[in-house]
Amino acid sequence: MKKTLLAAAVTAAALSTSAIADTKLSGQVNYIAGALEDFNGNEGLTVTDAGIWSSRFRITSYVKDASGIKYGLRIEYGIGSGAGNGDNGSGLGQRVNEFYLKGSAGKLSVGLGSEASDGALEKEFSGTYSTNNSELESFGLATLNDDQQTPGNSSSSQAFGVALNGAGSAAVGLFPQLDGGRTQRIRYDTPKLGGVASLSFSYDTDDTFSARVDAGGKGWGFAAFGTAFDDDEQDNPTTAAEEGRDSVYGASFGFKAFGGFTGSIAYAEQENQNDDEIENIRVVIGYRTGKHSVAVDYVQATFDRDSASEVDNESFGLGYVYRATKGVELYASIRQAESDLDVFDDGSDDTGTGFLVGSRIVF
Repeated sequence: MKKTLLAAAVTAAALSTSAIADTKLSGQVNYIAGALEDFNGNEGLTVTDAGIWSSRFRITSYVKDASGIKYGLRIEYGIGSGAGNGDNGSGLGQRVNEFYLKGSAGKLSVGLGSEASDGALEKEFSGTYSTNNSELESFGLATLNDDQQTPGNSSSSQAFGVALNGAGSAAVGLFPQLDGGRTQRIRYDTPKLGGVASLSFSYDTDDTFSARVDAGGKGWGFAAFGTAFDDDEQDNPTTAAEEGRDSVYGASFGFKAFGGFTGSIAYAEQENQNDDEIENIRVVIGYRTGKHSVAVDYVQATFDRDSASEVDNESFGLGYVYRATKGVELYASIRQAESDLDVFDDGSDDTGTGFLVGSRIVF
């Protein structure tokens, strides 16, 4: 019996070392602390995991055959406010669970992971993503959480939702992310075409089809995407932001200019089946030198509602990032947001201001 167990262990070890050519554990811890009373109703110090760029860990592994094709896997879990496939508030949630084949003809991925459009609005070179994109979620301005109801709902201390479908129950955050996310899907990415561009396509279990083009070179990057949703699947959305969606499209362009300056612009529009529309614009002007990055950004979200008045939301931010050493970022940001709705300071004001500091450590 002992010999059998020993033989089995030796065999398993041999298989693992020969079959798994490259296995890595990686991830990050990203936390913030700030004065966010106008945005979350907390009169004291808010300490929490940092939004959509949340703390996480992942395992990646692959084996390569004689023809050069890679057979790989990726498993990733999030910790805290951005833990799962969506925002589940706290705890441990699965973000990615996929396998892939990659060769000279491109890459085919199957399982839970990013749809083709995910990240298409993030072409930006200032090095301040943690303060001009992720922080919209950290401030509570991007996603409508369970405790952030539609305007006027007295059961919530903070009412950050914009009601769609007229006065219906569907509501989304003041500055929703429109460039897709993670879902159960099949995805194909082409190899680099002409050394400049690549294409991506995905189809998921909700019959959502997404296509994307990426292009870039030294000092510039561009991405554009389009997503079409199945009419029948929209009858049973998993979140309020998904209800009644018909199509989403958008693009982003970023560049490096002279003397360390950078710039970027992103635009996206979502069209709903009930004629509601959401339009997002983001502009970032940054400066990066050595270990330091600073950027100012402007974000606008317009809700053109078929059965109610139009809502315009605007936000200005100033962020600073210090890269202390490889894999370590310390950052600070101040942000002001304005809305046509009285949603700030416990629903009593149309303007809110917040400040936060944070740290991100990559391993």
